[in-house]
Amino acid sequence: LRDDDSLTCELVDLLVENADLDMDGMLSVKEFVASFQRDNGLLPMDFIEETAKKVFVKLSDDELAALKEAFLDIDRNKDGVIDRDELRALLKGIVYEVCVRATKNSVTPDQET
Repeated sequence: LRDDDSLTCELVDLLVENADLDMDGMLSVKEFVASFQRDNGLLPMDFIEETAKKVFVKLSDDELAALKEAFLDIDRNKDGVIDRDELRALLKGIVYEVCVRATKNSVTPDQET
């Protein structure tokens, strides 16, 4: 996989800009959850479906719990906010998973030997 840092940085900036309500450059758990209450949030739908089945404008207790758990997983340094580096790591992981799945799905039975 080619690492395209400029594209990743642009995407991270866009995600933070749309979800960062207090404009401090980081996402608190409140801002993270609020991004899902306003629209589909800042994560790709595949990730959302795996985490909380489907997110609605009014989140159930289970959906809120799943989002808070996802937030804690993303907040690797456990400082209570998601910073750009943590978002960048998340996006790289998602892109890697998509590429791995695409590669596995592109192998045909006669190619396996």
